[in-house]
Amino acid sequence: MADGNSHLQSLICRAKVFNPDLFIDFPADLHQVLVEANSSKRLLNDAELTQFSAYSRLPFEQLLVLRRLVEPCVREARAALASRHPELFVAGGALATPARAEACWRDCENFFRVVIYAVAAARPRFSDQQSIDALNELYGLMGVPTEGLAFALNQLSAISIASFEALYSHSPVGALLQDSFNNLRELLFGASVKS
Repeated sequence: MADGNSHLQSLICRAKVFNPDLFIDFPADLHQVLVEANSSKRLLNDAELTQFSAYSRLPFEQLLVLRRLVEPCVREARAALASRHPELFVAGGALATPARAEACWRDCENFFRVVIYAVAAARPRFSDQQSIDALNELYGLMGVPTEGLAFALNQLSAISIASFEALYSHSPVGALLQDSFNNLRELLFGASVKS
């Protein structure tokens, strides 16, 4: 049993959606912002978005709008998953218990959170395959319904991109948003996953 626990602890340490080491070449203050925000699992605040806007030359207002989209877009993705895969939410389904369902939505919020880091930093590749492989192995051990999670992530990507593009068409922020979600989906679920 100890070996199982040590393997699980090792997976938890290695399983990362966002790898700050990929941003080590950034100015030290910006790199530290990413490290601290990710460690706290929080969105970038206004002052931090201002710093990244100045660095990446992306419009601050658009970064604010992107941050405001997290909650409504996760809510829409949740409704889409419940409609498309109701079997996940009934007795015996992988998301039947409130704790399991909340963990799924927390994952979606975390996916969007790190995508915003990537967009603000203008670097859509924000994780590495080893970290994502560890995450996928952890999902397998915990019985996470990855088909449902892939659907939710696809919905979250499509909804957020459409919502943003409705406000700012042909924006570099929108292009980075799409590239960041595409990179995440490819790492998590392979190149065959489409939105």
